[in-house]
Amino acid sequence: DEFENPTLPPGEILDLNETPYKVRPITRENLEGDLWCGGHTLLADGKLLFVGGTSFCPKDPDPFYGGLQQAYLFDPAAESWERLPDMQEGRWYPTQVLLPDNRVLTEGALIYRPRDSKEEFSLLKGIFELGFRLKRRIVNVQEMFDRQTKTWTMLEPKWFSPLYPRLHLLPEGRVFYTGVHNLDNGASRFVIRSSGSRDHPQLLEGMVLLVRKEWSGCRVILK
Repeated sequence: DEFENPTLPPGEILDLNETPYKVRPITRENLEGDLWCGGHTLLADGKLLFVGGTSFCPKDPDPFYGGLQQAYLFDPAAESWERLPDMQEGRWYPTQVLLPDNRVLTEGALIYRPRDSKEEFSLLKGIFELGFRLKRRIVNVQEMFDRQTKTWTMLEPKWFSPLYPRLHLLPEGRVFYTGVHNLDNGASRFVIRSSGSRDHPQLLEGMVLLVRKEWSGCRVILK
């Protein structure tokens, strides 16, 4: 079944150092599963941290995908993938933020579902249960990736964050949350050392961070 076991496309890389620009294949060695809807961020050494993907594709009317626990490092110089220890939670549509100390904060996403997962879901009944089921399917645990030790740590307290939460690193090192990728559901600032948070007035999605050296902090434009 191509829907449940899709043929994965070959990896490709766009090389902007050549004129004209060239696209060439790269290896998929060490990669497992469908990386669709994973999350990624560039690290200070130029390598790419990639996490999550798709563990389960639902059929209508079931709306809930499942996320993979896998994590990888892509080395652009060697054009190779390194398999890392798995995250402690599967994630479909996560967001990652590189912190000043080179750790990576990972937030949000739908939880892992096995490929043979089955759940009764009627369209009419599901409309009333959608919110409740969504909360059960969302990963409510933040994880921190340590680049030096290549380990994952779960953070407290647990926090219900949506799919692809919009997270932005502020100059003082805190993380600013401005809502989900397609909804408006408030904003928070996180203090990473203590893992605390506090709510701010509701804000719209979309953000531009403005920084000038003569300012004592930064300014944010929201739309």
